[in-house]
Amino acid sequence: MSTMVTEVYDALLDAKVSEPKARAAATAMNSHE
Repeated sequence: MSTMVTEVYDALLDAKVSEPKARAAATAMNSHE
């Protein structure tokens, strides 16, 4: 994961989003770069 996507992933986890959903969102963002 790129740095920006990793930061978003970490922020989602901090916001109590489940790990699978946070990973899916980060992966989706990564595919749009």
